[in-house]
Amino acid sequence: MGAIVYQTVFNSVSTINRSKTEWRWVERGPSTLANDFFWEQFHLGNYHTIPKVIEQLSAAYIANPKDLQTVYHLGFAHMWALSERQHLQNIPCNIIDHAVLAQKYLREAYLINPNDARVLSFLAASKIIVGAISQDKGLIKEGYLNGLKSIRDWRDFGEFSMAYTMSRLPHTDPYFEKPCSG
Repeated sequence: MGAIVYQTVFNSVSTINRSKTEWRWVERGPSTLANDFFWEQFHLGNYHTIPKVIEQLSAAYIANPKDLQTVYHLGFAHMWALSERQHLQNIPCNIIDHAVLAQKYLREAYLINPNDARVLSFLAASKIIVGAISQDKGLIKEGYLNGLKSIRDWRDFGEFSMAYTMSRLPHTDPYFEKPCSG
């Protein structure tokens, strides 16, 4: 469900550049094939191919760790695995690895292009998730504050992303009822 919601929102805004400054990336080597494979599998909803998607994106990352699209897609592929975990017969305890790796790669993508509010909103979500799982209130707060910044940078996308993230928290979590407005 999360991937379908993300796909609908992302595809409706993917041609809009809300960045504060222009940036350009040049794909080299395996990144073109890996990124194309990511989008193909994601659009088809092929959750079962996520390990192969991550493998190809990881190979592209090793070849060029500064390729923005590859780094971002690698982070998002881990978020996809986490958000669609209900497709698994049994959810393994190491599902947290996807949250931690999503946070790592989304942070790198944000460092490469700190002007993309979409990346910041997903980084915020990954921090909230990792913080909630590891009971790290400081990380949850940091994620929440990053989410508020993403809302200030791009209100519609940031509010949607934060609301979706907060809706996944237990209703007893104090951040569950916090307003999602920058």
